[in-house]
Amino acid sequence: MMKKLLLFIIPAFLFFYYGCNMFVPRYDDLNFGDTVAIAIGETLYESDSLWVRLDSISEDSRCPEGAMCVWEGRALAWFTFGNDFDTTESLVFSTFRRDSSRIRQFLLTQSASERHMYEFNMIGVQPYPVAGQTIRERDYRVYFTLTVEAHELVRKPNIYLYPEKKSRMDVYLSFPHGGQVVKSAPSYPAEWKDIRVTPEGMIDNTYEYLFYEASLPDHWQYSEGRVLRREHLPLFFTADMEKYGFELHEINDFLEYWIPRLKDAPYYAIYPQHTAMVNQAVKLHLSERPDNILRLFYIIDEVQGHFELIEPDIPLFNREGFTVAEWGVIVNPGG
Repeated sequence: MMKKLLLFIIPAFLFFYYGCNMFVPRYDDLNFGDTVAIAIGETLYESDSLWVRLDSISEDSRCPEGAMCVWEGRALAWFTFGNDFDTTESLVFSTFRRDSSRIRQFLLTQSASERHMYEFNMIGVQPYPVAGQTIRERDYRVYFTLTVEAHELVRKPNIYLYPEKKSRMDVYLSFPHGGQVVKSAPSYPAEWKDIRVTPEGMIDNTYEYLFYEASLPDHWQYSEGRVLRREHLPLFFTADMEKYGFELHEINDFLEYWIPRLKDAPYYAIYPQHTAMVNQAVKLHLSERPDNILRLFYIIDEVQGHFELIEPDIPLFNREGFTVAEWGVIVNPGG
């Protein structure tokens, strides 16, 4: 009798234990907001639907402990993020000091109708180099935190409108991957409707451009651009914006606002986001169809030294007909 009872109890216990655990997430290697260490080749799961993998440390030029270096160097860490919907995002993060950080946002599909924005904050890479010693690949650990639904702030986009004749039009913005206007002049959206615009670009006899700032996810490119010393920024932006097709007064508006604010770092990494890239983050809608639209956002990172980036190709821009021009900036504080 006892044997028969045990034979019944054991299968029932196993069914109850494993059956219940079928509804529990299989993985819980990291939690949002916690500092986590990851090794090269390791995959960590926040849940069944979100994982993080450290693919490689492709460069470690950090100045060794106790050595005298021209600049502090960097470590490049390559990560892949993914989920069980077979969507992945690969990002490269660089750290410039032993205590520096690098923050990036990325978007992943969580279900057929749901997408989430995450913020990845790379806190540091250990061990730190020591002169005369080689760090083995298996000894590297990258420390990071992961949070959900973080956005960046695109600062002072100016939208310049140049219709061929005096016009009345509506202007509005939409955000395909999430985002919202947080500041504007005139007030958005109410005062962006039925605006009167002259061929010279004057709006309602008051404004020379539509101004807004918006909270946006990070969908930008970080492979093409330039790294420049702080004192070279005015000449660079003047020449670069002219190549893209901006007019002198639009460039002067940019320089007047931004050059005094770019003063905290010895170098700046500048990643241009041209019209198609900007359109993916912020769609610009006008009730009167423009003939040509020029949009350019600069992502500007404060960095401690020079490194090479791919030189971007700048397409020709035609300012004939009803032309719209827009510039904006996102500044990422240095580590």
